[in-house]
Amino acid sequence: MSTLHPAFHPQGIDACSAGEMVAFGYMQDFAVIPIVIIPLLISRRQGRWVLYMRRLAFLCVCFLTTQTIRYSRCSLGSNLVIGIWSAYLAIWSGVFLVFRDFEECFMRVEEHVVMEDIQQSPCKDQTYTSSAAIQHEEPSTRKRHQQPTSTAPASQKVHLLRWQKYPDTLLHRFFWVLDMLLSLKGAGWNWGPSSQSLSLPRLLPSRTLDDRKNPLRALMLTSSLKSLALYLQMLLLQAIALRDPYFWGPYAPPSHQPALVPQSAFQRATRACLSAAMIWTSMALIASSLALAHTLITACIRSFRNKTGTVALESAWLSHADTLLLPDTDTEARSPPTPQTTATLEWFWGSFWHQTYRQGLVEASRWLLTPLAKTHIDRRFRTTVFRFLVFSLSGAIHWCGLYTGLVPGGGSPSWRPVLFFAVQPVGMFAVGWLRGLLLSSGRSERLWRVVDLGVTFAWLVGTAPWLLDELAWTGTWVLDVPGLGDVGRMVGLGG
Repeated sequence: MSTLHPAFHPQGIDACSAGEMVAFGYMQDFAVIPIVIIPLLISRRQGRWVLYMRRLAFLCVCFLTTQTIRYSRCSLGSNLVIGIWSAYLAIWSGVFLVFRDFEECFMRVEEHVVMEDIQQSPCKDQTYTSSAAIQHEEPSTRKRHQQPTSTAPASQKVHLLRWQKYPDTLLHRFFWVLDMLLSLKGAGWNWGPSSQSLSLPRLLPSRTLDDRKNPLRALMLTSSLKSLALYLQMLLLQAIALRDPYFWGPYAPPSHQPALVPQSAFQRATRACLSAAMIWTSMALIASSLALAHTLITACIRSFRNKTGTVALESAWLSHADTLLLPDTDTEARSPPTPQTTATLEWFWGSFWHQTYRQGLVEASRWLLTPLAKTHIDRRFRTTVFRFLVFSLSGAIHWCGLYTGLVPGGGSPSWRPVLFFAVQPVGMFAVGWLRGLLLSSGRSERLWRVVDLGVTFAWLVGTAPWLLDELAWTGTWVLDVPGLGDVGRMVGLGG
């Protein structure tokens, strides 16, 4: 593969493909989505053949994503996303097709409208008048004592949030499955195993159509402004980073050629922090853009629903658009449960860093460890193996992204990114051992916190170059951040 990016080559992507690569976007690159959805629309109650059909679909997805990683490339960006998206899509589809009982284990938050009887209460200003007195009154006076016929409805619509299992109707089932598959974690964490159900408000205020549009518009505006702010932040970080030849990779101009000198500890720490800031910003930008896309989809679905009547289209495409983010909603219903940690390194990976791939990696690792669960092996050992599996799968996903990237000189990337993720459990165990050593020797908890922060920072800075050097060397920070002109051309503004 040529060291020049296809976007800079007058003949486009075919100039660097050596007759093997094809442009990303062919039918096979997106055929995995219907291959996953169709078997999930058929209930396993139809027979055991449905389970075999789902396993066959999983094998087809693995084959197609492997082909995409090997041969599909795009003429824009560093192609990192192609490998990461394809690798994780194979794992994510396995969660639904093979790893878990899809119809029994997973649910989604949906808003339901039910009719509730209204308890009629007597008027407070109503006075008692005997029937005998009414008989002796004049007709005009008698009318004043007759109770008027109540025109108030005997029931009202009540909006409820509840966990919706595998639906019965095909149309409802289709959007239920599509939301599960494409929202990665679920829009606003609105799906999950029943054992980890979030607390939900039972009763929602009754809302008209205009009331329902207001939170949606507010979220649309918030997501738009947040995406714009994150994009500008990414441009600022890129401008700062590209002052260092390290971040240019093979695309450095003559004035920014890297010096062949060892990195100092300060340089390594600075580059690691700047790279982490750009990664965090890019993931936050993707999440905010997805929220904006989901909001637009929700608005379109509601518009379609108003024209065609009540059908199970909307459900909870974006449940937090007007329910989970209501002002009177409990805070615990807005975010997923996070693990309780005692060390900064565990907190960094378990709570602070983005959790985009977490659910898929956890379910895949549990499935791979199924044989160990049936043995009498110590639980601590199984937990250790489980952690190594989760991080190793994460390393494999990132390696696939680097494989689809434009590695200078051709060939495959090194295995150092996989090693970076695989050794993170070692750091957790080392920090835990150090904590026990300090506390058992009578040291204060405050001293442990200081040591914990220092050791965690040193560990991450020391191991991060195994991943970050590869990202920089493939030109990720030069190619994967579109400029304002590129964005304009994407939306049809400019030539």
